[in-house]
Amino acid sequence: MLNPGQLRERVTIETPTETVDAYGQAVRTWTDAMSRWAYVAPLRLAQRVRADTPITQQLFEITMRMEPGFDYEQPLRVRWRTRTLEVVGARIDHERGLVTLEVRGEYGR
Repeated sequence: MLNPGQLRERVTIETPTETVDAYGQAVRTWTDAMSRWAYVAPLRLAQRVRADTPITQQLFEITMRMEPGFDYEQPLRVRWRTRTLEVVGARIDHERGLVTLEVRGEYGR
């Protein structure tokens, strides 16, 4: 059971909007959908090399109160502190009214 006192991190959920620029190219912009108090827990930290550049990948689990009617299966991203994180999975607990998002962020050096 999640203690309400654990919801101490402020996160903003963003949804994508696709538009077409003057050259006919698709452009994705992100719009704030909602802000919630959440519990953020680190899951894993991995380091690898991409194109001779060290990359650190962090996985987190973000648990928050569910917004009824919101589609958590669509592409989403989360802003938390100074990070922008990609949502890679969502688990919805209708009984307790909670949603848990698995998110990932990559950072180069």
